[in-house]
Amino acid sequence: MTNNKRILLLFLLVSLTLPLKASTQVRLKDVRYNSRPDKTRIVIEIDRISRYRAKRSSSGAILLSIPELKTTLNQNRWDVNDGLIKNISYSRSQITINLEKSPAEYHVSSLRNPPRVIIDISGKTSIAPIEQITSVFLKTVVIDAGHGGKDAGAIGPTGLMEKTVTLDIAKRLREILKSQGIRVVLTRDKDEFASLQRRVVLANSSNADLFLSIHCNSAFSSKAQGFESYFLSPATDDLARAVEAVENSVLMMEPHHSNKNKKLLTILADLTYTEYRKESKMLAEIIQSNLDGVFSTPNRGVKSALFYVLKGIESPAVLVELGFINNFEEERLFRNGRHRQLLAENLAESVLQFKKAFDLSAGFTK
Repeated sequence: MTNNKRILLLFLLVSLTLPLKASTQVRLKDVRYNSRPDKTRIVIEIDRISRYRAKRSSSGAILLSIPELKTTLNQNRWDVNDGLIKNISYSRSQITINLEKSPAEYHVSSLRNPPRVIIDISGKTSIAPIEQITSVFLKTVVIDAGHGGKDAGAIGPTGLMEKTVTLDIAKRLREILKSQGIRVVLTRDKDEFASLQRRVVLANSSNADLFLSIHCNSAFSSKAQGFESYFLSPATDDLARAVEAVENSVLMMEPHHSNKNKKLLTILADLTYTEYRKESKMLAEIIQSNLDGVFSTPNRGVKSALFYVLKGIESPAVLVELGFINNFEEERLFRNGRHRQLLAENLAESVLQFKKAFDLSAGFTK
């Protein structure tokens, strides 16, 4: 063996015995924003999971600190000038958002795939204290009891209405989650008609970290059975498209329904569903797995469809069909209070499992 080879071998052996030092550096990959009539959304994309802290400066600017944040971008300032935000800048592990309109309300959340921190800013009077730390993660769940009022939804063979079942399960679910310290908002808490647009606005104005819409299914065949969960994405089969058409038909009952409103909802979906699609799918998979472990009815799986009630929701969002109310056996189950309680408990367990994954990963979902 030559001297050069001995030296190289010795170098390799010494290198292998040295402790590896994990890098704590976080790289800033992109800063982007989207201005809407009621708010501006800022997305800070980074290369790996990291904790963060948000607060308001004495001058009113919003400061987002991410330890060891570095950048290789060719700019460190982004001019916005949309009437709400002047500009966004980076310096020394901190993102600074300078406002044109102050005070403003802000809400910070984060996602994991890809890792990013999202700041939503509106022009309302701020309810956030100057030193608010926003690294408390999944805090608010919005539960949407499908249908209501003049919209009965699907009706079973003996007259049980979907709107009755969904509201009861939603209320049961609310009580379970509240007992676990989660803030819960219902899109309706009585038998009243609520437009799809109203449900979306309520969810976003409540700063929802998660949105769950509860429904009972129906089919041409009374033999259809089982539960399925949907996230927002184009339908991939005829059955999913059929469910999509039924759930979206409530639009025709809304007093201000028009092609313009339909187009607006579609635009909102384009802006939001790609941001939360992976997280929504993850929640749908957890729900299906938990229901499958308890109920003997068929597991119809996780599916995708363009439900209007999910369009524009600025958080992970899932619509769950808990069973076929037009099926004699499943309608009988839906009439049973114990069955409704079991459904609520399983949905609660799914939300808590999602929350655990969300919180343990510093607010970033897998």
